[in-house]
Amino acid sequence: MFGSKKTAGFSDQVESIIGQNTSVKGSLTSSGALRIDGQFEGDVTTTADLIVGETGVVTAQVAARNAVVAAAQITASHRLVEFVRGVGRFNK
Repeated sequence: MFGSKKTAGFSDQVESIIGQNTSVKGSLTSSGALRIDGQFEGDVTTTADLIVGETGVVTAQVAARNAVVAAAQITASHRLVEFVRGVGRFNK
C-alpha cells in the first residue's frame, strides 16, 4: 500500500504512516507495520513492526514485535534497535 524503507529483519511493507506534518493523540492498535514520522502521543500496540523516523516524536507506551527508532523511549517484545547518531545498537 505505502512504500517503505527496507530494514533487515523488519517488515518489507509499511501499512500505516503518520506523516511528518501530522500530530496524533490517542491509542493506535494495528496488526500491520507502522511508521511514525510526525508526532504521536498515547499508546501504540502492534503485533508487527514499528519504525520511528528521524523526524518522529513519540511520547507513548509502545509495544511492538520489532522496533527501529531514531529517537524515542520504547519497549519491544522481540527486539529493540536504537539508532544514535547513525549507529545501531541491539537489545534483546
